[in-house]
Amino acid sequence: MKLTAILLFIVMSTSVLSECHIKSGYKKCDYNVHSEALGNSDIPVFLYESEGLDPEKDVRFVLFLHGRGYSREFGARNSFLDHLGLVDTFKLTGHQVIFVAPQDRFFHDDSQSVGEDYWIGKDGRSWSGFLTGELQDFVSNLSQERGIKKFQFNSVVGISMGAHGALMLGHNHPDFYQHIGALSPIFRPVAQEMPESDYDVFLHPNGEVIEEVNMGNLSLQNKLNLKTQTVITISETDFGLDSDKFPMGLKAWDHLLKSKNDLLDVSISPHQGGHTMIFWRENLGIVLVKSHRY
Repeated sequence: MKLTAILLFIVMSTSVLSECHIKSGYKKCDYNVHSEALGNSDIPVFLYESEGLDPEKDVRFVLFLHGRGYSREFGARNSFLDHLGLVDTFKLTGHQVIFVAPQDRFFHDDSQSVGEDYWIGKDGRSWSGFLTGELQDFVSNLSQERGIKKFQFNSVVGISMGAHGALMLGHNHPDFYQHIGALSPIFRPVAQEMPESDYDVFLHPNGEVIEEVNMGNLSLQNKLNLKTQTVITISETDFGLDSDKFPMGLKAWDHLLKSKNDLLDVSISPHQGGHTMIFWRENLGIVLVKSHRY
């Protein structure tokens, strides 16, 4: 009995609650989750839940991956989700949803950048291990602590580079993530279409593209293997569809649009929002609904 109590304390102490805030129509809580996979560090994780959540009913946790450069190291005490009209999103998806939004806290010597979000690529840490292992344990422990009777944590939705990350998780871990939503993923399958700041993520030292972390490259080669319900959309005015700057990226989109995969819903929206909060705010809930086929 004593040993069980000690082990339970160890498990529960891996996450620390900082504070919770009641917003207009939803609740936001701020956690630090300790991660051995990410360099034995504490990872900031925000939780956003719909108002009036009933632990006696089914709860769906949704992993949310934001774009690059949005982290607490830049003084961001919030997430993209704070700006995406969550009340309307919760109304569309139902009232038993909790978004799980991790952020980064890291200094990258190679690019001299702080807090960039490299779970999509390589930097010596294992974001895959964190997302498919430690974060799953955090949600499980949290559910037990909250008295949530039944829950699922098999959904991921991402925006911009986070959308690329969502597709990467769907490609590599279909057993974990069975519902994928990708808003405005940017495909840069060749080095010539990448900014220099992305070289350390997507390229080998010799300049060749690292195939397994580049979803655009896999799409061009018909190797992007999405076995779960996946919804991908982008505004037709998004810079990622610029045929002059990103011709190979556009070809990657063409491959996806012509896919015969019944589980794949790919579209270029006539929405004129571009690569902006306007487009994402209006489409976050829609993408979730489609990926879950409510």
